[in-house]
Amino acid sequence: MANNKRNAFQAKVLTHLEYIRAKQKEHDEKLERIQAWMRDELKQHACRIENIEKDVASAKTIAKVFGGGGGFAGLISLLSKIFGWR
Repeated sequence: MANNKRNAFQAKVLTHLEYIRAKQKEHDEKLERIQAWMRDELKQHACRIENIEKDVASAKTIAKVFGGGGGFAGLISLLSKIFGWR
């Protein structure tokens, strides 16, 4: 009788362990999908940030050309280059 109870208990524990392993595998797969999605998102955002940084650098350059005391002279110089004056 005691042997039957032990065997029933062991079978129950093994069944629970199998269920836990299956759930763990399911969760691991979900985490892998989320991680892959996050890597893709990070790549896309990094590309966007790089483009924004380029735009900011261009804007800073233009601000330096037209800003300050030489703003008008910079504008004339730029227009001269564009239209080939001189």
